[in-house]
Amino acid sequence: MLSTTVLDAAIGLVFTFLAISLVAGTLTEALASIFKWRSTTLLAGVKALLNDGNFTGLALGVYNHALVSPRSDGTTVAGQTPEFLPAYIDSQHFAAALTEVTGIAGQAPDAIDTALAAIPDAQIRQLLQGICSRAGNNLSAIQDGIAKWFDSGMDRVSGAYKRRTQLFSFLIALTVAIGLNVSAVRVGLVLWSQPVLAKSIEAQPGLAPEDAVQKLETLNLPIGWIESTPTAGAVVRDNLFAVGLYDHDSGWWLTSILGWLITAGATLFGAPFWFDTLQRFVRLKGAGPSPLENSQQKGAAA
Repeated sequence: MLSTTVLDAAIGLVFTFLAISLVAGTLTEALASIFKWRSTTLLAGVKALLNDGNFTGLALGVYNHALVSPRSDGTTVAGQTPEFLPAYIDSQHFAAALTEVTGIAGQAPDAIDTALAAIPDAQIRQLLQGICSRAGNNLSAIQDGIAKWFDSGMDRVSGAYKRRTQLFSFLIALTVAIGLNVSAVRVGLVLWSQPVLAKSIEAQPGLAPEDAVQKLETLNLPIGWIESTPTAGAVVRDNLFAVGLYDHDSGWWLTSILGWLITAGATLFGAPFWFDTLQRFVRLKGAGPSPLENSQQKGAAA
């Protein structure tokens, strides 16, 4: 079993990553909400899925449907972005809307082929013809097939959205790490030599970002910018990045930059990952030494 010293050091470093992850995640979600990243990414994905980049055909009809955009009045003009964009579309709702927009839902089974022939886009027409053929022109089975196709397409959209948010989360985390001077290298070295600093850390469910940062500041770790004496001829500027930037050699800057990058990179695992990791370490620490370790310690003492 790991020694208490190693566990305390690990707990302190994991909590540091958790605190920065919470801050970066909250800020990323705020930006995503302000700029409607989810809804605009979804709209772009539906346009691409239905080959309607200009938003004048099937994508427009689907977004004007009440099942897809319940807040919309269904009168969005071709080529214009709807006023209300859904951040999520249920696959069955999409399938029902598409069958109604294309006229499939209003046809008898033997007349569905006629409705499909009227679809202007050759690729979408071929796709729906295949789905209808495999479903035996049964409307329920057709909608199930369309729903599966939609889910498959949205998986790729979700992947693109995740990569985009991860990039912004990393950049935000890097900014926070530099702004608060949270270097994983420096924090790790101090915790290794003084693991007692992490003794008071506990895994608290529902920990708010501001509380995590406040707790981090109370641990007396080497974070933050402190005022220092400027070198000869340097001018002291009254801003955050001016304090504490003097009297450091190239080695300090290299280790700091590396530490900031590690801190920011750790946030890509997400706050839930670091919280679960923290819980495991805290439980492991609370379990105490194993019977084997106790017997070995007693033997060594004898």
